[in-house]
Amino acid sequence: MPLLIDDFSWKETAQHVYIDVPLKGVKPSQVDVFTTDVYIKISYPPYLFETRLLDAANEDKSSVTLSSGVAKIVLEKSESKLWKTLHHPESKNKEWMREERRLALEHAHRKAQSNQQEMAVKRREAERFALQKQMKQEEEAKEAIQTAKQRVRDETVAEIEEWKAKEEIAGRILDQMEEESKVPEPKPRVLTAKELIAKSKTASKSVSTALPPTRQSGRIEVSFTPRILPTPMRESKIAEEEEWLGKMAQAGRAGTETAAQDKDKDMTERNPLWLRDKGNEFYQAGDYLSAINAYTEAIEIDSTLPSLFSNRAACYLHLKRYEDCVEDCTQALSRLTPPIEANSVSRCRAHVRRAAAWTKLGNHEEALRDYQEARKLDPRNEQLRRDAERVEKRLSSA
Repeated sequence: MPLLIDDFSWKETAQHVYIDVPLKGVKPSQVDVFTTDVYIKISYPPYLFETRLLDAANEDKSSVTLSSGVAKIVLEKSESKLWKTLHHPESKNKEWMREERRLALEHAHRKAQSNQQEMAVKRREAERFALQKQMKQEEEAKEAIQTAKQRVRDETVAEIEEWKAKEEIAGRILDQMEEESKVPEPKPRVLTAKELIAKSKTASKSVSTALPPTRQSGRIEVSFTPRILPTPMRESKIAEEEEWLGKMAQAGRAGTETAAQDKDKDMTERNPLWLRDKGNEFYQAGDYLSAINAYTEAIEIDSTLPSLFSNRAACYLHLKRYEDCVEDCTQALSRLTPPIEANSVSRCRAHVRRAAAWTKLGNHEEALRDYQEARKLDPRNEQLRRDAERVEKRLSSA
């Protein structure tokens, strides 16, 4: 149980109350002080000073000072009058004092919350003020920069205008100097009729003598390098074209040798080229069997000519012998090497015929592949494009 301090002293005026509480040798740091407008407690175990004031005091203008040996309390009265006693008459009632302590604690708690809210408001106001001040400073800095830029622009424009004015003045001075340095030309004298006639005769003579002599006619002979193939010559294709021409020449020699060996038959009937032309005539007449016979006999004489296989494949296609058509087109393409521009039409024709045969046989993948090769050789052919699209649709729907 704490020991109550009763050896304190106090005095008053109409406005203030002065209380001295002895600390009994305790350091100020070990003293606990709690005050409200009507309640005071000073505690340093085991001693305790506690009082419920007679009347209310102004908390904000009251103070407690802890010095060596004594705690000095100065209270400012809420009303200007003399109390004549420090304690409330009910201070000796323990229950009543317990309730006063509770009320004092609640009062202190509410005041602390109020102070905290006030501090928060003040802090927000201070932050808002600082932000406004910063924004104002930034705005002033921005305006200062804009002003400086405008000043630099104005100075630059003024310098340019001054330079232009100086250049204009210098130009006028130079023009004036040039005008002054020019020698005035004499006014032209009007010629008489005789002088004009004489001058025109002199001019015509000088013109006739100044003209160069007429160029003599001549003839320039131009010779061209002979070329067998109908397509333009390209250096990158010379080796392939020579290989192709060599194959054609070899085929022609083979046909001539075979015709010379067979003396019982007419020379023309043993010529593969004559038989090919004969087969073409049968084909044009719609006699596909006779055309096949002519092409077959020519192939037996010379199997190196790709046109024989390609033409016979066309006949097989009309007769719906699609497998034979595919075989002959393959044989023709194997002989149309190397692939050059001169045989591009023949290669395209062989691919188209084989594609048609593959389509009839139901092999749409091979047909599409042949149509694509033919389109590379003849990209502007709209019929080839439509045929390829038709086969591609069949493949996608399968």
